[in-house]
Amino acid sequence: MNILYEKDEYGGTYCRIKMPEKKSRFEVPTGEIADIDAFCCSYRNEPFFMDSTAGTEINDIPKETQWLGVRHSSGEYSVYFSMVYGLFRTTFQGKNNRLTVTAITGDSNTRGDEFYAYYKITGHDFYELVRRAARSVSEKTGVVLRENKEEPEFIKDFGWCTWDSFYAEVTGNDIIKGLQNFRDGGFVPKLLILDDGWQTIKESSEKRGQWKLSAFCANDKFEGGLSNTVSRVKDEFGIDKFFVWHAVMGYWGGVDTDSPDMQKYKPSLSVAEHPQEIKEVNPKRWESEHFPFGIVDKDSFYDFYNDYHEYLKSEGVDGVKIDVQAAIEAHGENRGGRNVMVKAMRDGLEKSVMKNFNGNIVNCMSCSNNIIYNAGFTNNMRTSDDFSPSNDASHQRHIYRNAVNSIWMRMFTICDWDMFQTGHKFAWYHAAARAISGGPIYVSDKVGEHDFELIKALTKDNGEIIKTEETAVPTVDCLFSDPNVSDGVYKIFSRNKHNGVVGIFSFGNGGEITTNAEDAEEISSNKYAVYSFKTKKTYCLNRTEELTVCLGEREFDIITFAPIYDDFAVIGIKDKLNSGGTIEDIGRTKQGFEIKVNIGGQLMIYWTGMIKSVSVNGENADFERNDDFLIIKVGKNGGDVLIRI
Repeated sequence: MNILYEKDEYGGTYCRIKMPEKKSRFEVPTGEIADIDAFCCSYRNEPFFMDSTAGTEINDIPKETQWLGVRHSSGEYSVYFSMVYGLFRTTFQGKNNRLTVTAITGDSNTRGDEFYAYYKITGHDFYELVRRAARSVSEKTGVVLRENKEEPEFIKDFGWCTWDSFYAEVTGNDIIKGLQNFRDGGFVPKLLILDDGWQTIKESSEKRGQWKLSAFCANDKFEGGLSNTVSRVKDEFGIDKFFVWHAVMGYWGGVDTDSPDMQKYKPSLSVAEHPQEIKEVNPKRWESEHFPFGIVDKDSFYDFYNDYHEYLKSEGVDGVKIDVQAAIEAHGENRGGRNVMVKAMRDGLEKSVMKNFNGNIVNCMSCSNNIIYNAGFTNNMRTSDDFSPSNDASHQRHIYRNAVNSIWMRMFTICDWDMFQTGHKFAWYHAAARAISGGPIYVSDKVGEHDFELIKALTKDNGEIIKTEETAVPTVDCLFSDPNVSDGVYKIFSRNKHNGVVGIFSFGNGGEITTNAEDAEEISSNKYAVYSFKTKKTYCLNRTEELTVCLGEREFDIITFAPIYDDFAVIGIKDKLNSGGTIEDIGRTKQGFEIKVNIGGQLMIYWTGMIKSVSVNGENADFERNDDFLIIKVGKNGGDVLIRI
């Protein structure tokens, strides 16, 4: 074995390994991690999703780790990215006190003797290292960075998904009933996702997961096809975007190989073979996927998707949610390997979705580096497994997984933290995380089980969400701890156009934690106006001055840090979970200050000087003053606020 190290222009190194013989699978120890103090990582605990963890021992790095962060005793950090390049796909694990790399092709007949094991970069700024690693891997492999992609149209709209209301029994009339209930409460979502239950399928076994798609058209629960339902919800309820669910090969078990409608795509049955590591980590999940799956010929992927999506588009559908995508990686045997299969699938899917839906897609069950590195120009991907309404222990872990997985995934896609339910007992807990996640916000409320106050705290007056500019990730001081183990309080941060924001979550019985502006990487000023959503209190703090936050069991707080310049700062609209996201622009004129607000409500301002008058959209406005903080009343839909001094 020969290990070579190739340096790049970003200060990192590629580890390239040359083996003495050609194989389809290698497990190679690459050496110890010097001076390790702690690590954090994301790893696949099943074929379709990632879990996250942190620890202090190399041997605790799980199998199927896809990215790894290390804190050294020296105070430096190292970031490792797995590779998908050429014939091989790699992952990490800790074994015998060494970082061990597994490289596989996914096809016993596709063999090689050389592969890139990982990319590694070391330095003092953790998140800058992650950014550099992503840029380097992009240049090396061709993966498209998120910064080079357009944001899809639907991201701005608050949505409703039918899944937890009706599951697979959904009908067209059920959708109307659900929307009517929303309207009765005073709010109708702009985005609707029709989940599983609308398709024409063949029930080939007792296990629903093995049922197969037999035709593109809707089943008889949707009289006249989808078009009647689509046109009605758009005309009667003002739905702007109507999405439908389908699995990567149509349905959970793929396509029906006996269906006349599918013969064009040269389908065949193929038994899934996921990596050995998945079987070792999660044997039940591995075995549940080990069944004959109907898959179209890899050269027919585009035709399959394009025909399907052209039909859906003709019915008025505006986008798709596509599940079980990582299934394709398991069908590389005798087809050139997993890299070939996944690239062919993603190329065909990307081309079809961009052509037919202008990039409107929710990529789901796709947390494999094969999928992520082939994300193309579509720009939204689920970052964790499902919201589980009946599992009380899952909710804190859901937030942790999404935040840690997003460290890596946000380099390549907008991160989707999944739907939740506004009527759930932990609804506000989830809503706080979604409010600063930087991704879409959609719910799976059951009919009649809505919290409209919560929905209002997440949305603008026009039904759009109040979204951060960046994806939320853990603060640096929380990176290398797993709050699910320590039963602690955890911090994540994001940014708006004009301020930073820190979300704080209790992962157990509660406790205290401190935060400051540097937690949000918001260090452009030496002084900040600060707002706590939980206490509704405002503060004026120096950049490094700590604010102590006290939380009870399963409580949260969102802290907005607005930089003060010339004794002036704008926090945002009170009572919104992401108050700082309501500010579009801030300017200084000879007369005073101009602020553009995208929503109505109570606008919070910090200003130490005198005020002559305040106007909103050219008309005098009421305001209150409490020491150096002002509250200005802004009418519906917001507008231009002028403070004359």
